Formats: sequence, structure tokens, C-alpha cells
Amino acid sequence: MGGEAQRMAGANGQHPGAGIGRLLEVRESEASPEVQAIFTEITRTVRVPYVGLLWRVLAADPPVLRAAWRAVAPNLRTLAAERAADQLRERALIVEAAGIASHKAFKGDLARAEIDYDLRIRIANFNHMALYALPKHLLAAVMLSEALAGRQPVGGSDAQEIPPGPVPGAVAVTPVDPTVIRGRAAELLPAIAAAHGHPVVEDYFRGLARLPDYLAAAWNALKPVVRDEVYDERGRELVARARAAYRALPHPVPFPDNAVPPARAGEIGALLSLFAERMLPDVLIDVAIITALTDGPDARGRHPFAP
Repeated sequence: MGGEAQRMAGANGQHPGAGIGRLLEVRESEASPEVQAIFTEITRTVRVPYVGLLWRVLAADPPVLRAAWRAVAPNLRTLAAERAADQLRERALIVEAAGIASHKAFKGDLARAEIDYDLRIRIANFNHMALYALPKHLLAAVMLSEALAGRQPVGGSDAQEIPPGPVPGAVAVTPVDPTVIRGRAAELLPAIAAAHGHPVVEDYFRGLARLPDYLAAAWNALKPVVRDEVYDERGRELVARARAAYRALPHPVPFPDNAVPPARAGEIGALLSLFAERMLPDVLIDVAIITALTDGPDARGRHPFAP
């Protein structure tokens, strides 16, 4: 069994999210008042000015979204979750994929695309915002998946809460709708999703689609890495670390709390596994690599959005 299959196959031999087709999502601009109120809580707790794809997909069933958010929010507000996210973020970078040679090649692509310094600074802000939020989304998906399977935290971590956000300097970038986009990005987005083995393209790439030349440069850098053995091994490590962090969180995770009918437990479980074991680890690795390539090999350190 190859690297991808080892990471993605469950006990029944199927991959996380097997059988899931196109994911339905509720865009922030189209959310009902009830869902919009939850979305606002999510942005304040995660501390970025947008709602991740995981939550927009769960919003297709508002009672499930409400139960899921109530279950994970107390832990996501804690210093324990912030520290766990820091560790996931740090381990997401495959250093070999962002070395000097890769950085020079990436800079060459940006120069040929005439992406100047000022635009790179704005892109860097977007990258840092995505890199700040993604490990929190991963931790949330793992919380829900583990709780649905009947596993609860044992406690012991720091329950101190961090200040709510969004953090100063974070700018919202609305993901493009892949069904209406045209041109080069319309060719790249389906190819990116297919290469990852995802049913849809993740928000990070849909945001970059507003700058097709940068999206193309980013994908040129990632394409040789995605789904190779090192990439899949790093994904397995991130999932294992998120599960270990979950076990030490200070608050219980009361999910599904009667919000998921027994007949739908398998469907919701597959959806959560798709995000927790495949989509979120993958895109976290991707963003860590592209952030390092954009900022340069000497720019690693404390995340600028960390409280």
C-alpha cells in the first residue's frame, strides 16, 4: 500500500470521505441570520475575518453546524488550542520543499509574472492569515471526528482564554466560486483538486485564483511534492499530533449531542474524516510551503498573528 493509501485508508479499507461527491456549502453572503450569527462567532474565535470551508459545508445543515460549533468553541478559545495550533503550523513545513533552490525558482516565476514587491507583501499577509487559521480548523475537525467516535479529552492543558479577534492586519479575501471563474484559474483549480484527491478545491487556492499568475507559480512549486511519500508522511504526522493535542484539551467536546440522527452518523463521520485526515492536513502543508517560498528561507519564526 503506497504513501497516500496508508494515510487515507481507514479500518474498512476506504479513504476518508470515500463516496462523498461535490460538497454543498453556504457562502457567508447567503447565510441565514442564525447561521450568520454562528459564522460571526467563528471568525472572532479563530481570529481571522472569514469562515473556513469546513464550517460553510457544515452550515448546509444548520442544527449540525450549531452543535459542532458549540462543541469545539470552548477549547478553541483556550491557550492550549493556540499552542497546539502553533506546533501543527511549525511541523507543517516540509523544509526540503522550500529550500534555496526552490525559493529562487519561485522568485523567478513571480518576476516573469511581473508580481512586484508591494503585491508580494499583500500576498504574504493572505498567506499568513491562512497559515494562522488552518491548524485551528484542523484541530476543530479532529475534535468533532474524535468526539463522534466516542473519544473525549482527558484534560490537563491550559484553559486560559486568548483574546478574540479578528487580529489587526488580517484582511478578508473571499474565495472565488469555482463554477463561475474563467481563464487560467478555471483550468488550474480543478487540476489542483484532482492532484490532491479532493472533491473540491480548498479556500486557499480559491483565494489565490484572484491572482492567476501567483496561483500558477504556487502550483508549479507544489505539484512535484503533492502526494509524494514525504508529503503523505507529514500529513499522517499532523493528524497524529492533532489527535494527541485533542486528548489533552481542557474541556469536553459534547458532539453530536443529539444533533446527528443515527441514520446520518456515517455520512457526517465520513465528512469530518475527509477534512480531518485529508483536506486540512494537505492544505496546511501546501500553505506552509508557499508561505516559506514567498517570505524566503530565513523568515521562519513566531507567527505574526500569534497572541
